[in-house]
Amino acid sequence: MLLAITKAIKRKMKTISNANAIFDEIFDLAAKYNATSKPVRSSNGLGIDIVKALKKLAAFIQSYLNDIKKESYVITISKGQSNVPRLLYVAISLKSESLSVEPSVTICFAENGDGCVVGMMYPEAYRRAGLTSLIKVKKNTLIDLSSSRSKYNFNDCFANPLELPKGLIDEAKLLKHLTKSLVLLDKEHENVN
Repeated sequence: MLLAITKAIKRKMKTISNANAIFDEIFDLAAKYNATSKPVRSSNGLGIDIVKALKKLAAFIQSYLNDIKKESYVITISKGQSNVPRLLYVAISLKSESLSVEPSVTICFAENGDGCVVGMMYPEAYRRAGLTSLIKVKKNTLIDLSSSRSKYNFNDCFANPLELPKGLIDEAKLLKHLTKSLVLLDKEHENVN
Protein backbone atom coordinates (compact mmCIF):
# COMPACT_ATOMS: atom_id res chain seq x y z
CA MET A 1 0.00 0.00 0.00
CA LEU A 2 2.79 2.45 0.91
CA LEU A 3 4.55 1.82 -2.42
CA ALA A 4 1.30 2.47 -4.31
CA ILE A 5 0.77 5.68 -2.35
CA THR A 6 4.34 6.85 -3.04
CA LYS A 7 3.92 6.18 -6.77
CA ALA A 8 0.59 7.99 -6.77
CA ILE A 9 2.12 11.00 -5.04
CA LYS A 10 4.94 11.10 -7.60
CA ARG A 11 2.40 11.01 -10.45
CA LYS A 12 0.38 13.78 -8.80
CA MET A 13 3.51 15.90 -8.32
CA LYS A 14 3.47 16.39 -12.09
CA THR A 15 0.24 18.36 -11.64
CA ILE A 16 1.56 20.62 -8.87
CA SER A 17 1.11 23.88 -10.69
CA ASN A 18 -2.44 22.88 -11.59
CA ALA A 19 -3.29 22.01 -7.98
CA ASN A 20 -1.79 25.26 -6.68
CA ALA A 21 -3.78 27.19 -9.26
CA ILE A 22 -6.99 25.44 -8.16
CA PHE A 23 -6.37 26.21 -4.48
CA ASP A 24 -5.46 29.82 -5.25
CA GLU A 25 -8.65 30.20 -7.29
CA ILE A 26 -10.79 28.85 -4.44
CA PHE A 27 -9.04 31.07 -1.87
CA ASP A 28 -9.71 34.11 -4.07
CA LEU A 29 -13.34 33.13 -4.66
CA ALA A 30 -13.89 32.56 -0.91
CA ALA A 31 -12.52 36.06 -0.23
CA LYS A 32 -14.80 37.56 -2.91
CA TYR A 33 -17.79 35.75 -1.44
CA ASN A 34 -16.84 36.94 2.05
CA ALA A 35 -16.87 40.53 0.79
CA THR A 36 -20.52 40.23 -0.25
CA SER A 37 -23.24 40.90 2.29
CA LYS A 38 -25.88 38.73 0.64
CA PRO A 39 -25.85 34.99 -0.06
CA VAL A 40 -24.60 33.95 -3.50
CA ARG A 41 -26.80 31.69 -5.60
CA SER A 42 -25.02 28.63 -6.95
CA SER A 43 -26.70 29.08 -10.32
CA ASN A 44 -25.30 32.44 -11.39
CA GLY A 45 -22.21 34.68 -11.41
CA LEU A 46 -19.85 34.15 -8.51
CA GLY A 47 -21.72 31.00 -7.47
CA ILE A 48 -21.05 29.35 -10.83
CA ASP A 49 -17.35 30.22 -10.56
CA ILE A 50 -17.18 28.77 -7.03
CA VAL A 51 -18.89 25.53 -8.04
CA LYS A 52 -16.59 25.16 -11.08
CA ALA A 53 -13.46 25.67 -8.96
CA LEU A 54 -14.65 23.18 -6.33
CA LYS A 55 -15.41 20.66 -9.09
CA LYS A 56 -11.85 21.07 -10.39
CA LEU A 57 -10.50 20.27 -6.94
CA ALA A 58 -12.89 17.32 -6.65
CA ALA A 59 -11.60 15.98 -10.00
CA PHE A 60 -7.98 16.37 -8.79
CA ILE A 61 -8.85 14.41 -5.62
CA GLN A 62 -10.77 11.76 -7.59
CA SER A 63 -7.73 11.26 -9.80
CA TYR A 64 -5.58 10.75 -6.70
CA LEU A 65 -8.11 8.30 -5.20
CA ASN A 66 -8.08 6.34 -8.46
CA ASP A 67 -4.27 6.20 -8.32
CA ILE A 68 -4.29 4.68 -4.82
CA LYS A 69 -7.14 2.29 -5.67
CA LYS A 70 -9.75 4.02 -3.54
CA GLU A 71 -12.43 4.58 -6.18
CA SER A 72 -15.35 3.65 -3.90
CA TYR A 73 -15.44 6.96 -2.03
CA VAL A 74 -18.07 9.62 -2.66
CA ILE A 75 -16.81 13.18 -3.24
CA THR A 76 -19.10 16.07 -2.36
CA ILE A 77 -18.63 19.80 -2.85
CA SER A 78 -20.35 22.69 -1.09
CA LYS A 79 -22.84 23.99 -3.59
CA GLY A 80 -25.98 24.20 -1.46
CA GLN A 81 -29.59 23.76 -2.55
CA SER A 82 -29.83 27.29 -3.92
CA ASN A 83 -27.15 29.35 -2.19
CA VAL A 84 -23.46 28.50 -1.88
CA PRO A 85 -22.51 27.93 1.78
CA ARG A 86 -20.16 30.54 3.25
CA LEU A 87 -17.57 27.91 4.19
CA LEU A 88 -16.52 26.17 0.99
CA TYR A 89 -15.43 22.54 1.10
CA VAL A 90 -14.66 19.38 -0.81
CA ALA A 91 -15.38 16.23 1.19
CA ILE A 92 -14.68 12.53 0.74
CA SER A 93 -17.02 10.07 2.44
CA LEU A 94 -17.58 6.34 2.29
CA LYS A 95 -21.31 5.90 2.10
CA SER A 96 -23.27 8.92 1.04
CA GLU A 97 -23.28 12.55 0.11
CA SER A 98 -24.91 13.43 3.44
CA LEU A 99 -22.06 14.90 5.44
CA SER A 100 -24.38 15.66 8.34
CA VAL A 101 -24.60 11.99 9.32
CA GLU A 102 -21.15 10.51 8.78
CA PRO A 103 -17.48 11.41 9.17
CA SER A 104 -15.61 12.52 6.07
CA VAL A 105 -12.18 13.61 4.94
CA THR A 106 -12.66 17.27 4.21
CA ILE A 107 -10.80 20.21 2.74
CA CYS A 108 -12.59 23.15 4.35
CA PHE A 109 -11.76 26.68 3.20
CA ALA A 110 -11.72 29.69 5.50
CA GLU A 111 -14.49 32.16 4.80
CA ASN A 112 -11.95 34.97 4.28
CA GLY A 113 -9.80 32.98 1.82
CA ASP A 114 -6.76 32.87 4.13
CA GLY A 115 -6.31 29.11 3.76
CA CYS A 116 -7.89 25.74 4.40
CA VAL A 117 -7.91 22.88 6.88
CA VAL A 118 -7.63 19.26 5.76
CA GLY A 119 -8.39 16.13 7.76
CA MET A 120 -10.98 13.66 8.95
CA MET A 121 -13.95 15.67 10.11
CA TYR A 122 -16.90 14.71 12.27
CA PRO A 123 -20.34 16.23 11.64
CA GLU A 124 -21.84 18.31 14.44
CA ALA A 125 -24.69 15.85 15.08
CA TYR A 126 -22.21 12.98 15.32
CA ARG A 127 -20.19 14.87 17.90
CA ARG A 128 -23.23 15.93 19.96
CA ALA A 129 -24.29 12.28 20.18
CA GLY A 130 -20.90 11.50 21.76
CA LEU A 131 -19.91 9.12 18.99
CA THR A 132 -16.28 10.20 18.94
CA SER A 133 -13.44 10.99 21.25
CA LEU A 134 -10.92 11.79 18.51
CA ILE A 135 -11.61 15.51 18.20
CA LYS A 136 -8.58 17.71 18.70
CA VAL A 137 -9.61 21.09 19.99
CA LYS A 138 -7.31 23.69 18.47
CA LYS A 139 -6.65 26.68 20.64
CA ASN A 140 -4.24 28.58 18.38
CA THR A 141 -5.43 28.24 14.82
CA LEU A 142 -3.97 29.93 11.78
CA ILE A 143 -7.05 29.18 9.70
CA ASP A 144 -10.42 30.12 11.20
CA LEU A 145 -13.31 27.90 10.15
CA SER A 146 -16.02 29.70 12.05
CA SER A 147 -18.58 31.47 9.93
CA SER A 148 -19.52 35.02 10.73
CA ARG A 149 -22.92 34.50 9.13
CA SER A 150 -24.02 31.15 10.53
CA LYS A 151 -24.11 29.22 13.78
CA TYR A 152 -21.49 26.72 12.60
CA ASN A 153 -17.91 26.59 13.79
CA PHE A 154 -15.81 23.85 12.25
CA ASN A 155 -12.56 24.63 14.07
CA ASP A 156 -13.12 21.75 16.51
CA CYS A 157 -14.54 19.15 14.12
CA PHE A 158 -11.29 17.62 12.86
CA ALA A 159 -9.55 14.54 14.28
CA ASN A 160 -6.25 15.37 12.53
CA PRO A 161 -6.31 18.95 11.27
CA LEU A 162 -3.65 20.14 8.86
CA GLU A 163 -3.75 23.88 8.28
CA LEU A 164 -2.65 25.07 4.85
CA PRO A 165 -2.35 28.86 4.62
CA LYS A 166 -2.86 30.59 1.28
CA GLY A 167 0.36 30.62 -0.71
CA LEU A 168 1.86 27.73 1.25
CA ILE A 169 0.18 24.72 -0.34
CA ASP A 170 2.57 21.77 -0.45
CA GLU A 171 0.94 19.10 -2.62
CA ALA A 172 3.10 16.23 -1.35
CA LYS A 173 2.19 17.14 2.23
CA LEU A 174 -1.47 17.53 1.24
CA LEU A 175 -1.64 14.14 -0.49
CA LYS A 176 0.14 12.35 2.37
CA HIS A 177 -2.25 13.93 4.84
CA LEU A 178 -5.26 12.98 2.71
CA THR A 179 -3.99 9.40 2.73
CA LYS A 180 -3.55 9.38 6.53
CA SER A 181 -7.01 10.89 6.90
CA LEU A 182 -8.54 8.21 4.64
CA VAL A 183 -6.95 5.54 6.86
CA LEU A 184 -8.58 7.20 9.89
CA LEU A 185 -11.90 7.35 8.05
CA ASP A 186 -11.71 3.65 7.17
CA LYS A 187 -10.94 2.78 10.81
CA GLU A 188 -13.82 4.94 12.03
CA HIS A 189 -16.25 3.10 9.75
CA GLU A 190 -14.88 -0.28 10.86
CA ASN A 191 -15.52 0.72 14.49
CA VAL A 192 -19.07 1.84 13.79
CA ASN A 193 -20.04 -1.19 11.70
